[in-house]
Amino acid sequence: MNRINPISFGIIIIVMGVLLLLGNLFGWSVGKLIIPLLFIGLGVWLLLPHHHEDVQSNVTGFIQEIKRNGRWTVQNESFHAFISDLKLDLTEADIPDGETLFYISGFIGDITIRVPDDVGVRLSTSVFIGEATIMGQKRGGVFSPVELQTTDYKLAERRLHITASHFINNIKVSTGQAKRAANHKVEASY
Repeated sequence: MNRINPISFGIIIIVMGVLLLLGNLFGWSVGKLIIPLLFIGLGVWLLLPHHHEDVQSNVTGFIQEIKRNGRWTVQNESFHAFISDLKLDLTEADIPDGETLFYISGFIGDITIRVPDDVGVRLSTSVFIGEATIMGQKRGGVFSPVELQTTDYKLAERRLHITASHFINNIKVSTGQAKRAANHKVEASY
């Protein structure tokens, strides 16, 4: 069985959404507009480029469940899925010196990332509805971009910068040792 080209699939989804929207326009029911708008949004999202020039690896899919733990090499990476469950444990991973970038985007995302104690973390999110927790500090709400970083971020030898963009998301970043998370101080900006 051949896989459908993402561009073709995106066009099909957009056409379905436009047809549903045109069929429901005269009713003006919110319920009748939501599904067509979701189809249109999904189609447009599938057509948009998801590649960043500064990444070595792109992970793209419609529905993704990604789990990484144990020994693995961390690199600049982007994760894009309409619906994603992303669990990354970096506590035993090989993290290079300097800043490592993670770009994460989609419609709905549940992201959990564990980092070693000596890694500085910066989290930048843009979300319609969501919550971000970094080292026990929680921020979020409706249409609330969040910028959080550990106080040692700029001075840390190894840094992880996470940029996330979703319609709905829940992001948790913690250290490998839960009891030591209180030792990390977090700076927040809105």
